[in-house]
Amino acid sequence: MARTLKVRRDLVATTLNNMGLVYREKGRFHEALETLKKALVIDREINSRWAIAYDLRNMALTTLRMGEPEKAVSLFQEALATAAGIGNRINEAKILLGFGQAFTALGRYGEARAAFGKSLDLSRSMALRETEWRALYGLGRLLLKDGRKREARDILTQATRVIEGMRAEIKLDRLKDGFINNKMSF
Repeated sequence: MARTLKVRRDLVATTLNNMGLVYREKGRFHEALETLKKALVIDREINSRWAIAYDLRNMALTTLRMGEPEKAVSLFQEALATAAGIGNRINEAKILLGFGQAFTALGRYGEARAAFGKSLDLSRSMALRETEWRALYGLGRLLLKDGRKREARDILTQATRVIEGMRAEIKLDRLKDGFINNKMSF
């Protein structure tokens, strides 16, 4: 149908990706994954490596939410190789964050720590504060697992400062409150 209407295929893939994200947020993981796979097929056909890495990351995050961290790791590996191959450091930072979450779910804490650390370094180098606080949060939780409460508190305090800095830039009080509520659900 897209070809008949002369719709740009990249826009169809983007729409499918967005639909997949909505399905994932609604807890409809199988529909999300199928929709994201359709986007990936199109992006591979048009050879959009940026979009392929994005699709793979979203599929990995969905798979992780489905309770399948091992499958998520292989998707993150392909996503990272693709993103690194084109120099997409923003997506690399986000993929590394996902790796940290997957490795944590698998109990592979050393690998999780390394992934969160790399994500943090990249995030800070590009001022990606949303990814920065999440990497700090992941590191803080790992420190708590190790019983290193004082160090965990320091790292989690850094995460809170990043969140508060982001919140301070919001001008409407209603949005400020919603912003914090969103972070508390993490």
